Amino acid sequence: TVLPIILGCYLLSLNKIKVDFNNIYLISKIKTITIPVNKIQNISKKSQNNLMIIGARGIYGLIGISMDNYRCNIKDRSKLVAIELNNVKYLISCDNPNEFINTIKSLKHD
Repeated sequence: TVLPIILGCYLLSLNKIKVDFNNIYLISKIKTITIPVNKIQNISKKSQNNLMIIGARGIYGLIGISMDNYRCNIKDRSKLVAIELNNVKYLISCDNPNEFINTIKSLKHD
């Protein structure tokens, strides 16, 4: 009975993040979320303070919805990046948050 939950978390956990000139791709084992760079309202580094998530917590990270309506897929709580669009917000972790944010901001200005 626990195996489907573990398998689901594994398949939905963030595998990698790719960026091209137009989009950010949040890639899991079974799903890719595409975020158009020109639709991003705000991108910033977040702290892990008061991070409350409704969803799965475990060896694959934190997957679910935060109390302030971010869609979360987090492996490393010390490297959080918030991506805010007009109608949806994402909270992810990446290896180099500052470099990632600077890249996206430079793409938005081009």
